[in-house]
Amino acid sequence: MSTIQEHYDRLRQEDLAKWGAMNGQLASRLHMRSDCLTYFRRSILEKEAKQEERLDLSMLPAWIVRQFVDFLGFTWEDIWANHIPALQDLEPAE
Repeated sequence: MSTIQEHYDRLRQEDLAKWGAMNGQLASRLHMRSDCLTYFRRSILEKEAKQEERLDLSMLPAWIVRQFVDFLGFTWEDIWANHIPALQDLEPAE
């Protein structure tokens, strides 16, 4: 099973400009008195790394999951089904 971190790292390796655009999009939006990039790193990537609990994608802030669809290869069906697609099932980043 792939992780959000693996999708994020893959984007960085395969398309640094697109990875930077995703970070810029997240950094430009605010969520809970912080920017979405900080929220993404602390509340999503760190929580996922600790594996204390499986993240429910459908409960994450809309602006963040929008970036999963726009940049990481997720579909809206993946988000609604709380499914992280396997990296090998996705086309390489363009």
